This record gives sequence, structure tokens and C-alpha cells, in this order.
Amino acid sequence: MRINKVLPSIVLIDDDEVDIMNFERTMRHLAVVNKFHIFRNGEEARRAILGDGGSIKKPFALIVDLNMPKMGGHELIEALSTQKELIGIPVFVFTTSDADKDRQEAWELKVNGYFLKELSQNAYMQTLKVIVDFINSSEIPQ
Repeated sequence: MRINKVLPSIVLIDDDEVDIMNFERTMRHLAVVNKFHIFRNGEEARRAILGDGGSIKKPFALIVDLNMPKMGGHELIEALSTQKELIGIPVFVFTTSDADKDRQEAWELKVNGYFLKELSQNAYMQTLKVIVDFINSSEIPQ
């Protein structure tokens, strides 16, 4: 007997419209069937995840940019990491920042991966494929 696994939704938090369009185009190209939600800053995402009757239901995974208005990626990850009901939720940083300080802070927050947004479309697509494959093969808390 085969049990159908519920695919987690993917939450992208990024303020750059071009990056959002790239993400959506790449997900279509990769034929990703996961539902995805897009937020343009950490505060919007935090409210959707933690707010009263949050609109994001488990299981889900996060793909977070770092440099955003209102609440950046590090602040969002830190705010969510204090919530025991979110333990085990995969978090990936997907950013243009190659700064050692940003990497170190992300690893200290126990992210699952830190990826640079590549300029070539092929490299960008391969990075998202790695992230989605990890998400879909993981046991994510429901």
C-alpha cells in the first residue's frame, strides 16, 4: 500500500520583483507542483506564518533573501526559530550576499542551506532544483 506524501508548500521571501519573476519562471520550467507563497519582506511572512490563524499551513519550507525592508532575512529566521511549533521547518537562504558575516550569522541560526543567486539562468535553475528536491524528500513536521 502506497501512502501519498503531502508536498510542503514553499514560502519565498524576497523583495526584488525580478528575482520573484525568475523564481516563478524557474518553478514552472522545473514543473514544480508544490504550492508556493510569496512575501516581499520578513514582516509580511512572519505575520502570515505566526499571525492569528496564519495563512501558511504546515507542512512548508522557507526560501529567504537576506536584505529586505521592514524585516530582513536574518531577523525573520531568528523570530521563527523561537517558535517550538516550527522546529524542523527547512530554511534556505537564497541571496546575492557573499559576505562571510552573513553566512556565519545564517549558519548560527541553523539554516539548512546558504545559496547565492547565480547570474546564469542554468546555475539559478540548478540551485532551485537542489532546494526543491531536498524539501520534497524531507520529512517536514505537519
